[in-house]
Amino acid sequence: MSSEARQKEHKAFAGQLATYGLRRMITLDDEPELRAIAASAKAEHYPLRTLVEQLAIAEFFRKR
Repeated sequence: MSSEARQKEHKAFAGQLATYGLRRMITLDDEPELRAIAASAKAEHYPLRTLVEQLAIAEFFRKR
């Protein structure tokens, strides 16, 4: 799997986790935050723990 495809996959997974955690649909306003979360996960070779941690400290999650 290419790096770009893997990053898209993890961004989509982060979006699903965010939808569940926020109890609402993800909007276009959330996209920059999701891209940042996926990028930080990429830096650490995509562990699930990083995705969950980054979602928990994300601005949109703290404002819910």
